[in-house]
Amino acid sequence: MLNFKKRHHQLSKENQDGLRLNDLKPGEMGRILEVGGSDQFRLRLIEMGLTKDTEICVDKFAPLRDPMELIV
Repeated sequence: MLNFKKRHHQLSKENQDGLRLNDLKPGEMGRILEVGGSDQFRLRLIEMGLTKDTEICVDKFAPLRDPMELIV
C-alpha cells in the first residue's frame, strides 16, 4: 500500500493523510508520502523506486485495473 498526495489537487479535511495509489486515474500525478504493507512487500516497492517523496504518474491500467503501469 502506498499513501500519497495528488499533485496540484487539494485534499479534503477527512483525507488529509493522503490517498491510495489505486485512487489515481491514468495521467494523474502524485507524491508518495508513505510506503506501507508487510516488510517483504514494502521492500519490493522500494526496490522498484517507489520511495517517500518520489513523484509518480499513472500511465495506464490493465483491463481489470491490475497491474498498473507507473512512471517514476
